[in-house]
Amino acid sequence: MFALFMILWIVFNGRITLEILIIGAIVSFLLVLLTRRMSGEKFRDVMLGKWEVYHYLGYLFRLVGEIAVSSWRVIVLVLHPGREVKPKLFYFEPDIEREGIRVLLANSITLTPGTITVGLRGRVLHVHSLDPSFSDGIETSDMVRTLEKIDHRCTQREGCGE
Repeated sequence: MFALFMILWIVFNGRITLEILIIGAIVSFLLVLLTRRMSGEKFRDVMLGKWEVYHYLGYLFRLVGEIAVSSWRVIVLVLHPGREVKPKLFYFEPDIEREGIRVLLANSITLTPGTITVGLRGRVLHVHSLDPSFSDGIETSDMVRTLEKIDHRCTQREGCGE
């Protein structure tokens, strides 16, 4: 996890200097402490990382792609003359045991244009979509399946937290 935060720090800064590396290491370390506290995972596992880091990176790329596609869909919906916007509130329960991963999914849905998570009660997500087409297939989307896979593999092993 430390390496992931450090890489993101460098990417967001756009250059590498000694000052950026030192501050990035401090910020990354503090984020690791916060992540460990929220997830309940062992400090060693969070610092050194686990196989999940690679799956989270894959998830991040899927999320960025989904944000791009959804942005385009919202633009088309809003600028299409005569198209009526029909908001929809729906509920779904992903097959995710760990609360932290459910929160990650809820935040990812909110980041995706056209949808917003308005509630998370237990394992059920309450999602508002700008149009019913934005909610179609969300339960079986790649983002949800990837997080379910991460959750299932983690709950099968010892020391994953929660």
